[in-house]
Amino acid sequence: MRWSIALVAIAVGSAHADDKVKRAQELFVEGRRHFDIGDYAPAIASWKESYLLSNAPLLLFNIGQAYRLSGNCAQANRFYLNYKRVEPRPKNQVELDLAMEKCKGVEPATSDPEPTEPTPPAAPPEPVTAQPPPPSPPSPPPEPPRHTDGGGMTGLQLGGILTGAAGAVALGYATLLVVQANSDANKVANAPFGTPWSTVDRYDRDGKSKARTAKLVGAAGGVAAIAGATMWWLGRRSARVDVAVTPSHAEVVCAFAF
Repeated sequence: MRWSIALVAIAVGSAHADDKVKRAQELFVEGRRHFDIGDYAPAIASWKESYLLSNAPLLLFNIGQAYRLSGNCAQANRFYLNYKRVEPRPKNQVELDLAMEKCKGVEPATSDPEPTEPTPPAAPPEPVTAQPPPPSPPSPPPEPPRHTDGGGMTGLQLGGILTGAAGAVALGYATLLVVQANSDANKVANAPFGTPWSTVDRYDRDGKSKARTAKLVGAAGGVAAIAGATMWWLGRRSARVDVAVTPSHAEVVCAFAF
C-alpha cells in the first residue's frame, strides 16, 4: 500500500526568526528527498533537526513513518504516540490509525538507537505455504427426498437468496465508499507543500464521513450475506434440523482507511 508522507507548514514567528524557519524548511525538503528513495536514516535525521527548529507536530508523524518503513516498529510507535500527545486531534487520524495498526503489538522504544548507516529496504518475506485443512467428518447418510407441492424452491430459500443479494449489494456499496474515501485522503496527502488547510478541508471531511459510512454498511452487508446463506441452507433441509457443535470457530473481519 502506498503511504503518503504528511506535509508540514512552518510558520514564521517573527522577523528575527526568518533564518531559523528557512533552515527548518530546507531540512524538511532534504528529508523528504531521502524518504522518497527509501533512504530512511538520513530522512529521520533531517526531520528531527527540522522539528527542533520549527516544532511542527506533523514532523513527528513523518519520523514515525520513516522508522516503520525501515523495519523499526518500536521507534515508530514511540513517535506515533508523541505525535498523538502533541496533536490530540490530528487531521490525518485515519492515516495515523492505519500506520499504528502495522506496528500493533510492538512496545514503543524509550530512547533513540545509536546512529547507524542507512540500511537497504528489507527483502519481502518468503511466501508461507498454506497448511491443508483438516479432513472433514464423515457425511451422514443421505436423507430421503422430501416431496413438496410445487416441487420448487421453498419460501425460506427464496428469502435467503433475497437477503444474501441485499448483503452483496451493501458490501459492494461499502467497497465503493472505501475507494472514494481513499481518493479523498490522497488528495489531502498529495497537496503541494504549504497548501492552506482550508483548500483541502472538504476532502478531509468527506473522506472521513465516507469511511464511517463504509464501516456501517459493510457490517450490515456482511450480516445479511451470512443470514441469507443460512436461510438458504435451512430451506433445503427437512423439518428436523440437527445441530452439531465442533471445537472450531469462524471469524469474519471487515477494514476501511481512509
